[in-house]
Amino acid sequence: MVMVHVENIPERRVSGSGPFAAVARAFGAVPPPALVLLGVVSVQVGAALAKQLFTVAGPMGTVTLRLVLAALVLLVVWRPSFRVDKRTLLVIGGYGLVLGAMNLTFYQAIERIPLGAAVTIEFLGPLAVAVIGSRRWLDGVWALLAAAGVVLLTRADGGLELTGVLFALAAAVCWGGYILLAAALGSRTSDGGGLALAMVFASVVVLPFGVADAGAALLDPVVLIAGAAVALLSSVIPYSLELTALRRIPPRVFGILMSLEPAVAALAGLVLLHEALRPAQWVAVCCVVLASVGATRTARPPEDAVVRSKAATVEEYLGELPADRRDAVAQVREVILANLPDGYQEGMAWGMITYSVPLSRSGKTYNGQPLGYVALASQKNHLSLYLMCVDGGREREFRAEFEATGRKLDMGKSCVRFTRVEDLPLDVIGREVARYPVDAFLELVTARSDR
Repeated sequence: MVMVHVENIPERRVSGSGPFAAVARAFGAVPPPALVLLGVVSVQVGAALAKQLFTVAGPMGTVTLRLVLAALVLLVVWRPSFRVDKRTLLVIGGYGLVLGAMNLTFYQAIERIPLGAAVTIEFLGPLAVAVIGSRRWLDGVWALLAAAGVVLLTRADGGLELTGVLFALAAAVCWGGYILLAAALGSRTSDGGGLALAMVFASVVVLPFGVADAGAALLDPVVLIAGAAVALLSSVIPYSLELTALRRIPPRVFGILMSLEPAVAALAGLVLLHEALRPAQWVAVCCVVLASVGATRTARPPEDAVVRSKAATVEEYLGELPADRRDAVAQVREVILANLPDGYQEGMAWGMITYSVPLSRSGKTYNGQPLGYVALASQKNHLSLYLMCVDGGREREFRAEFEATGRKLDMGKSCVRFTRVEDLPLDVIGREVARYPVDAFLELVTARSDR
């Protein structure tokens, strides 16, 4: 089961001196998509190995081994402080409770139905979080496609045991809650300390069930070794790989790759457990995968993805940023300053670096603020370059010039989103910044307001 869900856990950079730095260096030459896929494979191989332990330790005994041993590893790696305030403790407790319940119900599901089918049904949880509350018809299409896949999966000839389906649905509900609580955990704890404490809480939750299910078998050396392998494959290794990959690819790409998990689970079940799905069930798995890819690919950035700094100066703002983001913002800033026509002023406004027409030149504006021309910001999941000059009938030409360089443009209304400087054709950006002297830009703004 996935330890990181990119849309809802605030982005965490792996520190160069942190506990996962060795992993980051070891896998530095591996393409990020390969890291994500390796993590997905690791999770599903771990689940397949766990299922083979059921005959000895039972599903609840196996999940207890997994969570307790993973908690021990994370405690050693992160060494979190146990001194937390009451609100943080409530968040950690809620997160750990959901984590424990999610694993208990998932393991109960895969005891009764094939691994690929269980993961496919469970995937409804994150998919529901992605589309619930949306009023866009396209998100409704993805939801219907996923629902059709699950109906097809459960109604195909040789259908699935109802109890197993219900446990998988319960796991899906828990996974949705896990995602929603992840944002709160990430905002109240640092690095992996919060996850380590939550894993301890989850272990306490499942321990009575595991002892009742497996008893003394939990202390058998062979079972302990197999349980340690499950913990590493299902939690520690995927978490390390995903954190490393997230440093180098956009979260949306990460989400699309994670959408392959039901298909990987079905393959792992086929190869390792000899669980063959019927053709109609494979079609059902593909429906859910396509729905997840579609929902991820077409998702709008959440409102809270906009991060507003309280820095008073550009230098203070740059000093707040992580080193990699600071370097990227500084390089784009150099291009802006080198091409910016005379008369615009650099400053801080709206929590970002702005280049504006001073009020002494523009006169009174509708909100009493200087007219923004260009802005540059570090957001939660990406960097943003706002080109207000593009929003004046030049968007089609700008897009054509940008994409002619072979780069893919991720752009909203006058906002170019990027994660690395290499994502931008800096010469195209420079020409756009230089396009409108102050008087020409004021004429453009006046023409817009007269429409």
